[in-house]
Amino acid sequence: MKPATRCEQIKPFIVMDVMERIHQMEAAGIDVVHMEIGEPDFDVPECVNRATREALECHATSYTHSLGISGCGKPLRNTIKPPTALQWIRVRFW
Repeated sequence: MKPATRCEQIKPFIVMDVMERIHQMEAAGIDVVHMEIGEPDFDVPECVNRATREALECHATSYTHSLGISGCGKPLRNTIKPPTALQWIRVRFW
C-alpha cells in the first residue's frame, strides 16, 4: 500500500529536528542534558519500577481523575513546605 501523495507534504515534527541537533552535539563531545521531549536522561528509580510492576499486575493502568488519585494529596501536602514552586498545587487541588 502506498501512502497518499499529500503525505509527502507533512513536515517533520520539530522535536525530531531538536533531537537530530542534540545527537550532532553529543557526537562533537558536548555533554547534553536531555529535556527536549520530557524524556529524562537518567535511569528510573527502582521504587518507580516496583510501583509500575505492581500497577501492571493489578491492572491499574487507566487514567486517574483529572485532580489526581483521591487520598494522595494529604500525604504530599504534608511533605511540601512553602514557599515552593508546588505551592499553587496545594491551593488549587488540596
